[in-house]
Amino acid sequence: MVNTERKVDYEDIIDFGEWISALYRRLGGIILVTILCAGAGFCYSEFLVTQQYQASATMIVNSGYRNTDYVTQDQLTTSASLVELYGIIIRSDVVMDTVYKNLQGKDVNGDTVTGISVTSVNNTQVMVISVNATSAGYALAVCEEITNVAPDVIMKYMGAGSISLLSAASASSAPVLPDTLKNTGKAGLFGFVAACGIIILITLLDNKVKKEEDLVRMDLNLLGVLPGFEWEEK
Repeated sequence: MVNTERKVDYEDIIDFGEWISALYRRLGGIILVTILCAGAGFCYSEFLVTQQYQASATMIVNSGYRNTDYVTQDQLTTSASLVELYGIIIRSDVVMDTVYKNLQGKDVNGDTVTGISVTSVNNTQVMVISVNATSAGYALAVCEEITNVAPDVIMKYMGAGSISLLSAASASSAPVLPDTLKNTGKAGLFGFVAACGIIILITLLDNKVKKEEDLVRMDLNLLGVLPGFEWEEK
């Protein structure tokens, strides 16, 4: 009778204990790689990436003039839907060219705007205008000028509706980008995962016989053991 029982292939066996043992033996190296990567992420965030500051102002959108002393639900819905449209107008060249022109001649010191966003607060008619720049002063100046220029431009091109200032622009005292702590953590995590992955890969690709059990698992007959010989696991 033919024996159809499949022999266990040594290379197909996943020995998690061996993985853990390999990781434990190289724990110092894993920690070192993790620290080095975390340090690299910290240095990159602190010294190589341009810091960005943010200034924000809050405005409210009105769909148009009303003849009553109260606001209807339809008016609120219409105003909320206009936030996205007004955001496009605010970020357009029509508004921003005027903003930059009005700021010409002021002490800019080579500062630049890195981003402008207009978002609705919880899908309401209240919107927040945020400006990111390379300095807090310039971000504040641009944000203030937007709140001055945008209402007239919107009235001119829309013919109806308006936006009013709820809270004046204010700037953050600390940079909002880059997030040094977050980048350091991500870099350290990447180093840890990469080091563990490389060690496990090396362990999987290593087909050397290191101990007596390896011969048994390879389905090879063990003829004998040299007296006084100790297996050294590397």
